[in-house]
Amino acid sequence: MKTYLLILSLVFLISCNDSQKNKTEVETAETQNSTVKKQENSNGMLAQNGDYSSLFKREANDCSFLSTQVIADALKMDARMINKGINDCTFNLVEANGNKTRFYFRVQPWENKLIVREIKSAKENAEKFGKDSKLSQYKISETGDTYLSMHQNRMIRVMNETADGIIVISYFDETQNDGTDMEGKNQRKEIARERAYDIANFLLKSHQN
Repeated sequence: MKTYLLILSLVFLISCNDSQKNKTEVETAETQNSTVKKQENSNGMLAQNGDYSSLFKREANDCSFLSTQVIADALKMDARMINKGINDCTFNLVEANGNKTRFYFRVQPWENKLIVREIKSAKENAEKFGKDSKLSQYKISETGDTYLSMHQNRMIRVMNETADGIIVISYFDETQNDGTDMEGKNQRKEIARERAYDIANFLLKSHQN
């Protein structure tokens, strides 16, 4: 009888823990949606906290807003760890442990209506695949007025609803390996993605007039 009661108690505890976990996940998603709603104005767009013309209003592939020092400051690293790649839009981060990440920037003049449509698509994908999906996800920038949309875990698109262009930050793990350490490669890709987010936020703050 005691054994039966013990088993029954364990089943009850596990059930309660699962329910609490599901409740927490739902509340987290609702909190994120609520935060976005609070940042949106009456027409559903994010309230703007600055003018980013100096960042977005430029010719295609004009990367004059970038330098090794800018990347270093964005990542809070020594500038000696950053070197320019094959062109003005490519930068390499080489760490002391041998890890290497390549960041490739693209400036793409987009019509405003295309930007708005892509933002809508990013939101729909986040709802479909989940906010932590490696296929598609988005964040609100630290400035609170721009969408940072991750696409296929290889690029971050910086999209402001009032701009006529976007900044694309592609990230690549180029650490030398024999192809067997997939876990390590996936971890480095995760770190590279978060660093791309850091660079995007730094650029927005630097050009927030």
